[in-house]
Amino acid sequence: MHLFTVFLLVCLPTALLAVKCTDPPTGNKNSTGTTTDVTDTVTDVVTDQPTAFPTTEAETTTPVPIRESWPQGKFSLLMAGNTCPEFSDFKKGYFYQDTEDFRNANDWPRDTAMIGPFKQDGYHFRFCTETDSKGDYLWEAGNYCIYKFSKKCPKGFQTGNITWDDENNYNQNTRKGRVPFGKYGRDTTVNFCCRDDGSASAQISLPIARPFYMLRYTEECQKVRYMSVNEEVFKFDDEDSGETKNSRFGAAPMDSGDAANHILHFCLYRPM
Repeated sequence: MHLFTVFLLVCLPTALLAVKCTDPPTGNKNSTGTTTDVTDTVTDVVTDQPTAFPTTEAETTTPVPIRESWPQGKFSLLMAGNTCPEFSDFKKGYFYQDTEDFRNANDWPRDTAMIGPFKQDGYHFRFCTETDSKGDYLWEAGNYCIYKFSKKCPKGFQTGNITWDDENNYNQNTRKGRVPFGKYGRDTTVNFCCRDDGSASAQISLPIARPFYMLRYTEECQKVRYMSVNEEVFKFDDEDSGETKNSRFGAAPMDSGDAANHILHFCLYRPM
């Protein structure tokens, strides 16, 4: 083997092992040959911390208590079935309206909760009347009507009335017990208390133990908390002969009839 080759094989690894590892340069020379300091840029390490998003805890709402008394004021309600609502000493009464005899077009829902009786030439309405103005709360704002009992409506209501021109011949109008404030003779005038200071879709609270009726005013049937509601439409075929005495005055329930025949919209409330 050539002597130079042997030299490389023996001496070169030793030389390489002898090279001293020096620290990396801490600076760079500029164009003038002067070494400038280099400051290492340290990048902060972003640790995997959970992102602190704002959290919204489930809102806790206190259920609205169920009423166990009726609001202040004197008033009448149409009876649903043969019993009055609970939580008051309601007084019962009724009146019968003798509607047109000839070709009468009375129309009412055959599944009504009112027990009547109703027939083609007359309607029998039964009432539950609160004769004491006691109560520990006021009627709530909304859009609905109740029957007026005394000369003054409960607070928050306005008053109005409807007059029916009943049958002229052999008139059979009758009344007994406590009935709404009005005039009952050969024709019938009934007074109401109505309000429109709230939305019919905003629920109000009333006792829910037993069914009862209210009436539509200018919107749909008023919603009552914890109760279902069903609208019942009654068409009255009033006296046909002569000039009609029918009228609607002031704050009175919705009447979708015409000058000669009233059509009222009753709202039946049942516990859910």
